[in-house]
Amino acid sequence: CSSDLYKLDVGGQISRENFYAADTAMVSISRDLNKGNTTIAGGYSFSLNQPQLHPTQSVENQYAHDLFFSVTQTLTKNTILQLAYDYNRISGYQSSPFLRTRVNDIMVVGNTPDLRSRQAVVVRLRQALPGDTYLQADYRRYFDTWSLASNTFSLGVEHYFKPSLLVGFTYRWYGQTGADFYQPSYTGNPIYYTGDFRLQPFNSGTYTGHVVYTPAHRL
Repeated sequence: CSSDLYKLDVGGQISRENFYAADTAMVSISRDLNKGNTTIAGGYSFSLNQPQLHPTQSVENQYAHDLFFSVTQTLTKNTILQLAYDYNRISGYQSSPFLRTRVNDIMVVGNTPDLRSRQAVVVRLRQALPGDTYLQADYRRYFDTWSLASNTFSLGVEHYFKPSLLVGFTYRWYGQTGADFYQPSYTGNPIYYTGDFRLQPFNSGTYTGHVVYTPAHRL
């Protein structure tokens, strides 16, 4: 529902895949202030995820709570700035039944903590430039209770060569530390161990481009 002051959205999602099920409920609300130049928004979602420990028939439960808040401000007629914060808390089974890691030279399914809290702060800038050109700049700082932290920078530009033809280019750099219990292999009697490549330290750079052509409307 919506009014001149706020907009309320309520929804849900049911997903069924081979070896995985997820049910999500979500609610969000936003409100325009300052003659429409400021928008504040927030929301909450809850997910029950149920991975099957393939090849067995056992099913585990994972519970995910997510909160977000954002402020979008029109600074000038050509500049928009957004600040956003996200908090996520996951409890329950969080290992992958499909990945193996080496413990004392034996390949076994990983064992990770059953509680993880994640936080992220995002800054987005959108700037209109002369000549139907637009600049996009984003920064995201992430950290969690597994001691994994990351920084993401992206810079993009889009240009309308004519009203029906938009061309854009973006560069994205990402770098992260590893989880505090991640190792390429393990010896002894570790409490936690994982073969999940997403928990190792790494850096990456990505170049992307896109072309959007919108044909003129004809009856």
